[in-house]
Amino acid sequence: MAAAMALPAAGASNTAALHIDDLRVLKADSALLISFSIDPASLRVKSHEMVTYVPAIISDNDTVRLDGFAIAGKSAWMTEVRSRRDRQNLYRAGKSPVVKYSSAVDMKEWMDNCTVAIIADTLNECRCEPSHPVPVPVAEIHKPVKAGKFAAVYNYQAPFEDTEKIFNLSGKANIIFRVNRTDINWNYAGNRAELDSILGSIRKVTDNPDASVESITLTGYASPEGRYSRNVELAYGRTEEVRKYVMEHSNFPSSVFHSKSVPEDWAGLRQWLVDNPSFTDASRIIDFIDSGYPIEQRNDRLKQIFPSAYQYLLANVYPMLRHTDYVITYKVKKYDTVEELRKVFRERPANLSENEFMKLANSYPKGSPEYDEVLMVCAHIYHDNAVANLNAANAAMSRGQYAAARSYLLNVPAGAEKDFAEGVLCALEGDYEKALPLLKRAESAGIPGAAENLRNVESRLAPPAPEITIL
Repeated sequence: MAAAMALPAAGASNTAALHIDDLRVLKADSALLISFSIDPASLRVKSHEMVTYVPAIISDNDTVRLDGFAIAGKSAWMTEVRSRRDRQNLYRAGKSPVVKYSSAVDMKEWMDNCTVAIIADTLNECRCEPSHPVPVPVAEIHKPVKAGKFAAVYNYQAPFEDTEKIFNLSGKANIIFRVNRTDINWNYAGNRAELDSILGSIRKVTDNPDASVESITLTGYASPEGRYSRNVELAYGRTEEVRKYVMEHSNFPSSVFHSKSVPEDWAGLRQWLVDNPSFTDASRIIDFIDSGYPIEQRNDRLKQIFPSAYQYLLANVYPMLRHTDYVITYKVKKYDTVEELRKVFRERPANLSENEFMKLANSYPKGSPEYDEVLMVCAHIYHDNAVANLNAANAAMSRGQYAAARSYLLNVPAGAEKDFAEGVLCALEGDYEKALPLLKRAESAGIPGAAENLRNVESRLAPPAPEITIL
């Protein structure tokens, strides 16, 4: 009973007509308690009459009567006293103290939707007049309607305002150089195609009427075998060869080009081992690379410790470590009008910044197919951007595409914003237990909408409170 809910009957018309006060209806898991008070001294009952009060719980098909009591006038009270031994539920009008009535019954399933009534009947002393008591409803109990689909509140985020729209187009040219040589051997299959791939990337920018190239950075790598000092020369020389070729086949001044070189591509070797964990001694070789062994002697030491694995790496992996990476940095004009944004979105969506994508999305009604499409394309282009992925996840959730939303959230770092989005996703999927702690953390961090979503989830986890109306 301690967890039950009580509703007072202050001012209720039916209870006033029955002269009862302080009506309480308590609904617990296993019992239903009814209590009220009535003052016999305030009742005007004729001397030869008696009024009976019998609380009852009534539904369409079932009725349960609780213990009742009677308030009798002077003559009727004396008759009742002489005729029966049990006077516990008999009170005299105008004389007896206030009656504090309380009774409980075991809850039944049908009592989730029922009426609590008082059957009040006035009897004369001889009981010779027919009695047709009518139940007077004093309270109604209704089972709460089961909650429908979780109605989520989403938190779309605005990217930072653009200052300049600077983009990078990067790639790798796997040019095969001969051992200990810096010149490009055109007899090696694929070398020309690899070099032309750099030119092709440059053309993607120059063919864009709204873009201008700012810089082209080339970084040449050598493989670790041989003397370190020689590898320094090889990495630099190979980068210069590539730079000369690209300059000769493009129309940019030398000031646009920037060259870097990495004498030994240990990072590339390590990544290959990570990608091929079943390779012999892969984990041990990774530990060796990470140990900080002096780079000048590292390759010779690797050969001593892992002779068999080294021969395979030398023949099959080291050639891939002789490559040239490139980064083309370019600037794109800003677009000011919705008409421009929509045109560019159709023709060259990669020209739009995250901020411009959001401006374009907001030109449509929130939650419309066009709004959602813009945000999802933004996340496709800016696949490493947390804000773009959060917004795309919201759009996917609003469309019921929960698997897609989860894939977007994989690109969002841990934090309150991700907790919020994952909490909403779990709630939409019906996993309220998992959603609860996520939304609590988001609420503590002050994420807009978290408190409302949290209340929605908590209401679905808690037992539904009974709906009791006093009449």
